[in-house]
Amino acid sequence: MKKLAILLSLTLFCACQETKKETIDKSNSSKSDSTFVKTGPEEKPGKKTIRDTIIVDFPQSNQEVKSPITIKGKAKGYWFFEADAPVQLVDEKGGVISEKYIQTTENWMTTDWVPFEGDLSYEVISKQRAFLVFKKANPSGFSKHDQSDTIPVILK
Repeated sequence: MKKLAILLSLTLFCACQETKKETIDKSNSSKSDSTFVKTGPEEKPGKKTIRDTIIVDFPQSNQEVKSPITIKGKAKGYWFFEADAPVQLVDEKGGVISEKYIQTTENWMTTDWVPFEGDLSYEVISKQRAFLVFKKANPSGFSKHDQSDTIPVILK
């Protein structure tokens, strides 16, 4: 009788652990649906992408640009903090060529789209490929809140 009680208790304990695991898995999967994934071939259907948060109108991908680059686009208000967000110009090895902040031209305290603009100056000796890296403002500093979008450009 004692062995039966122990076996029954063990079975009940395992069943409770499995239910708890399923609840945690469901909770985590609903959270991951709201995370952003980089656009491109790895994008999964039904998931939000960075394009749901920021759209750069100028410069376009792989466009030739000259200094200063006038940057224009729109982003959801929560992309900014105190009406600005960082942008970097990096070379193919990831080295920072220049950095500045883009600024909203309208009220940023909204979840709607907000236009932004900014000028980014740089110096290069010859024509080269580079990348504009748009970073979501993250005053908390927690990496789980980091988001960015990268646009390739050709510097001349």
